[in-house]
Amino acid sequence: MNKHTLFATGIILLFCNHVFCQEDTADFSCTDCHSDMVEHEVMHYPAEDDCENCHMSNGNEHPNDSLRGFDLGDEMPGLCFLCHEEHTKENKHAVSEMGECLMCHSAHGS
Repeated sequence: MNKHTLFATGIILLFCNHVFCQEDTADFSCTDCHSDMVEHEVMHYPAEDDCENCHMSNGNEHPNDSLRGFDLGDEMPGLCFLCHEEHTKENKHAVSEMGECLMCHSAHGS
């Protein structure tokens, strides 16, 4: 085999490997694996709109069995207060005052 044929064969193999063997993460969405998170009759708008409204990449590979690839954009209850006004009700219950919104409310829907 001459060097031009060998070179051409190498280029073709690299092209085929790139096109057919690698996964393109741009074609995936969070709900491909986490569909149970968005199967609610009533969706919480930020979860319905885009997962990255609340979840931010932390640089770890995702999915990964030992590391989480996403963190919440803020600690609780600060994350809720990015959209919801803090304690607007006159009679607040203790759970609300403690900032434990998720004890009663689902972050993704109901």
